[in-house]
Amino acid sequence: MGRRGATAESYEEMKERGNPGKRKPPKDEATNSKKTGEPFLPPPPKNLDKFAKAEWINMSTEMAKFDSLCATDLSVFEFYCQAVGDVRRLREYLKDNGRYVTHRNNTHTPRPEVKELAEAQKAVQKWAPLLGLTTSARIGLKLKPRYESNKSESDSELSEIFD
Repeated sequence: MGRRGATAESYEEMKERGNPGKRKPPKDEATNSKKTGEPFLPPPPKNLDKFAKAEWINMSTEMAKFDSLCATDLSVFEFYCQAVGDVRRLREYLKDNGRYVTHRNNTHTPRPEVKELAEAQKAVQKWAPLLGLTTSARIGLKLKPRYESNKSESDSELSEIFD
């Protein structure tokens, strides 16, 4: 016995028709950048703070230029963005409040946020190479931008030397 109900239409047909039922598209079709012709730009998760969301938006657009961000990388990308957000938030806090606490007997001790900042910076260093965001990680990838820009003659000479 066959399937019941109307046959499902493709995501492109749903977009053309205007999606009057306001149904969500299937996950595999909505996130597949090859079918839609647009780069894969996922929205930032709701649990990220403002600094992490800003990093998510900036880096996802940059990574989309090279098609280097895919659905399987999103959890690592989220950890990276949260770590960068933590670094920015803690730097701002320490800039406003100082790195040391002065006690009654005029002794100084580092704030606990200094240690948190060091841990967040280590996390950024840990997650960035996994996403190809460091120079050493990109050396073997040979990423080429999706959209070619106008190259000058000096750029082509340099690319011949290093390729």
